[in-house]
Amino acid sequence: MAIAKDYTEKLFQNPFDPDAVYFLSQRSGTPQALVILIKRDSQDGTQYSRWQFNCVDQTAQNLGVATNLQDLSKSVNSAPTASTHFESKSKIGAIASAVCP
Repeated sequence: MAIAKDYTEKLFQNPFDPDAVYFLSQRSGTPQALVILIKRDSQDGTQYSRWQFNCVDQTAQNLGVATNLQDLSKSVNSAPTASTHFESKSKIGAIASAVCP
């Protein structure tokens, strides 16, 4: 299986989160373990999050959330959530459809 690597920021409007604009970047991995960086801009500010998607099983795991990239990389933010199934008609499902092959 080919490993995808994409470091281009891609603008993305999430229909399940209309008050924010998303930028998808740093996509790498395989369809079973695709890691992406998301920048979310809203009137509340900017938030960065790192996710791992299993596009085949339709699961997602949040690997961290922070207000800047430096904090996202710190070990204090490295305790990932459990992998959970996502529905296609949800905020996370919309992100998956934008990044999964």
